Amino acid sequence: MVSATCGEITIFDKEVFLHMTRRLFSLLNIIILASSCSTYSIVNSHVKGKLKRAGFIHHVIQTKDFQIDYWDNEVDKPVVVLVHGFGATASFQWLRQLNALKRDFRVIVPNLLYFGESRPMDSTNLKLQSQIKHIRALLNTLKIDKFILCGVSYGGLVSGEIARQSPERIEKLILFDAPIKFYGKADIQFVCEKYEVDKIEDFFVPSDYRGMKKLVKAGFHRPPPVPSIFLKSFYKEQYESNADELRQLLVDLQNDEAKYVNMNYDFSFPVLLLWGEEDDIVQSRRAQQLHEYLTDSKLQVISRSKHFPNLERHRKFNHHLMQFIHEGSE
Repeated sequence: MVSATCGEITIFDKEVFLHMTRRLFSLLNIIILASSCSTYSIVNSHVKGKLKRAGFIHHVIQTKDFQIDYWDNEVDKPVVVLVHGFGATASFQWLRQLNALKRDFRVIVPNLLYFGESRPMDSTNLKLQSQIKHIRALLNTLKIDKFILCGVSYGGLVSGEIARQSPERIEKLILFDAPIKFYGKADIQFVCEKYEVDKIEDFFVPSDYRGMKKLVKAGFHRPPPVPSIFLKSFYKEQYESNADELRQLLVDLQNDEAKYVNMNYDFSFPVLLLWGEEDDIVQSRRAQQLHEYLTDSKLQVISRSKHFPNLERHRKFNHHLMQFIHEGSE
């Protein structure tokens, strides 16, 4: 998470954010309220600026079936593809990993359908399989045959399906906090009861900015105190225009729950499972089940973290990620 002020713009990353005093936050809110600029616009500009300074280029391309929004550092190195989950767009979710990866890899960071500017040409494409076709269309257009694949949460399920359907293209697979194989109605009911929502789509795609506070609480072991004015701006930009489509994606996924629970993931390539020890959304016991199911897998559970260890404990997360990716390449 990040915060910002207008006038002389100052950006704080989450670690600094957590150590600020209440008095400073009060002052920050006064400055934001007194200014004319959108808090989301400031933060989004900062994130995009960091990506550009790191050598990443933003693209929006069209294929026969999709408009695809993605970032790419376009270097001649082995390829890593990062697939985000529900919530913010890809640049927000993967910001902490890009500097670590860019030194040795070409890193491709797509936005899934209905995130950023990614859209299907056919508006009825509201299924998980459409997300898979969308990522495959991007990689085919870029002529990427082999790659390391990493997915978080919903993006982990997308990644697992890509790996199942095209195993010959996968060199290694990294999944974290992903609802694969062992995630079902009981898990969804647990989340709904814990966070006091009627349906899981009310949790992941709340009806207004207030619901985002639950997402922050579920995402972080020590949730950052995010000002309401930022949440309002963030919700307007990242949720409002696509809320119906995002909700339908979740409804469709629940309708197909039995299909994915019964799916056979017989991976012949190395798999790393990274999990937040205190994750409420996809509990770490599911990670253990998945680890026992996948014969060539490693499991790393990160303490003092929940659903976003890549943000909250990014140094520990990146250490495990890079160690796994480089194994066998010396």
